[in-house]
Amino acid sequence: KKGTATVTSKKRGRQAQDSAAEMSNEEEDEIVEPPKKRGRPAKAQAAQDNEVSDEGEAQEPAPTPVKRDVSSSGKQYWLMKAEQEDRDETAKSGRVVNTKFTIDDLRSKTAPELWDGVRNATAAKNMRAMKVGDLAFFYASGGKQGRKPGIVGIMEIVKAAEIDQTVYDENSLGYVEKEKDRGRWVAVQVEYRSKLTKPVYLSELQKYKGGSGVLSNMQELTAARLSVSKVSEEEWNFITEK
Repeated sequence: KKGTATVTSKKRGRQAQDSAAEMSNEEEDEIVEPPKKRGRPAKAQAAQDNEVSDEGEAQEPAPTPVKRDVSSSGKQYWLMKAEQEDRDETAKSGRVVNTKFTIDDLRSKTAPELWDGVRNATAAKNMRAMKVGDLAFFYASGGKQGRKPGIVGIMEIVKAAEIDQTVYDENSLGYVEKEKDRGRWVAVQVEYRSKLTKPVYLSELQKYKGGSGVLSNMQELTAARLSVSKVSEEEWNFITEK
């Protein structure tokens, strides 16, 4: 682990627009720190804006408390989405930020990578529940020019949730204008662990969704707009053994 190394930043899309109801229902304790100046772009997840195109029939879930699915080893498992499409977005300051961030980009990093810019209440709850040592699927969202959405790699949580500094930065796509809302949003740090030899595409996961299928309760398939979702140990083992 590289916990003492300088954290680097990636570019990953515009922030999601949470509904007023979702914002008012957020009951989690806020993490509050004084603002810090940042010059680097946020990694707000365009992925969560694009999940309608990935899943089509997905409906926005109501925020619910996170129930931790802890394995016998003490690990928890997650799925975290990043944008694989090369696309420019404009921050509040007028700065243009490219949203693309791939598993190969993560692999090239020499220090822990901040996973920030998430602006969905349920996804943020999931991030607060993360612990150091948890594992997460790297999910490539979007799918144009022959690309398909799906799981392409594995990463590890190397630092638990802390205040997302991009909320203060107008040069970032994660900027939050209302000061009272800034404490809601958190970031974690991740490191690359592996790239799958063969991606597990969304279409493949959906084959095991119906009835008593092993993935019938997988949060990615039941609440598909989430950019950060829970994965049970059974689901994790099934997918990694495919």
